[in-house]
Amino acid sequence: MALIYIVHAGPDGAVVDQVWEELRKAGLGQDIQHFDASRDNAYQRSDEQVLARAAAADCVILIWSPAMIGAPRSSCATHAAIQAWSRDRFVLGYLGHLEDAQLPAGLRDLAAQPLKAGPALESLQIGGGRVREEDISFLVKLVEARISGSVNAGVLVGSSAPMARSAPAPSAPPPPMAAPRRSSGRLAIVSAVSALLLIGAATALLTVRYNIEQASNSPSPAPWIVGGLALATLLAGGTVWLRSRRIPVRVAPAAPRARSAPTPAPEPASGHHVFVSYSRQDAAKVDAVVQQIKAAGYTVWLDTQSSEAAQRYAGQIVRAIRASKVVALMCSRNSFGSDHVVREVYLAGDSKKPFVCVTLDEGLSDADFPDELLYFVTGFPRLKLADLAPGRMRSEIARFVAV
Repeated sequence: MALIYIVHAGPDGAVVDQVWEELRKAGLGQDIQHFDASRDNAYQRSDEQVLARAAAADCVILIWSPAMIGAPRSSCATHAAIQAWSRDRFVLGYLGHLEDAQLPAGLRDLAAQPLKAGPALESLQIGGGRVREEDISFLVKLVEARISGSVNAGVLVGSSAPMARSAPAPSAPPPPMAAPRRSSGRLAIVSAVSALLLIGAATALLTVRYNIEQASNSPSPAPWIVGGLALATLLAGGTVWLRSRRIPVRVAPAAPRARSAPTPAPEPASGHHVFVSYSRQDAAKVDAVVQQIKAAGYTVWLDTQSSEAAQRYAGQIVRAIRASKVVALMCSRNSFGSDHVVREVYLAGDSKKPFVCVTLDEGLSDADFPDELLYFVTGFPRLKLADLAPGRMRSEIARFVAV
């Protein structure tokens, strides 16, 4: 049963009802929930609960309209939308004649993508009313495509990559059985009996020789020889018995411990340590920071795709963020206005990644940080490109890579 989550503002309730009705007609209305961003936390779920619902949904529909602008919880709506977009489970219903600038950072470039529910939805007159049935039907078809993709491709809810169906792995052979201790016990018994027999034979020889000596009244060195032989026999038997107790037991050989090369930073399984989030307009400044990171021995993942390619396919970027140890955020006026940077910060925050912020522009302060970004990077180190001494980047990154 598919879970559909509709995020909207209260004044757009008529459109939400239309979408709800059409989803039920299409057989997708088994589990539909909604979130009204125009109401604050005191009247409904907390932000964490909303994001958890969005993460569990098979599709998130964001109905963006003038009513959403300035809504008390529009930032939470944006966060839920970005989270769903990263899993290819997002549909944007764009109402009214809005300019791209009226969409929040992180969503503006998505309005031109196929996940948008058609330009015809923009014909809705501002102030409410019903949308044409064919436009709502187009939105529902987009939702159905997202849901069918999750079922047919085997995508796990909450993951960014399809789950490949593979044949069951053959059962691993059991480890070699330990050698029974009966072999060592048997050897111990044989050794002990042999020692006793030798001691008995030596004692008998000693007795015979002693009797002969007494009868002939002539001294003989036999008792000393026999005594030494008996003592040597006893020591030999004891040694054999002790060695039999230390016979090693055959067990499965332990896997050899890999020897890591003595590099400044251990190579992670993911293949990179640092994910660099930046605006391409700052490429020259960012390159200087990247060279410092590489010189310190850390590997870097840098998005070199075109903006259009990044919009169409987010999986590679999402997986790179999740596989990184640290996110290096290149802070500038250009990056603060970049939809890609905002989405990357949101996704890194969801994955609990630490940030190292590098300020590229002179005179940039906390007041210039967008609120949605400042929320994620507060408490993490801030470095200035102009004052970035050699080794400082390495020391800051090392704190998190070690963890």
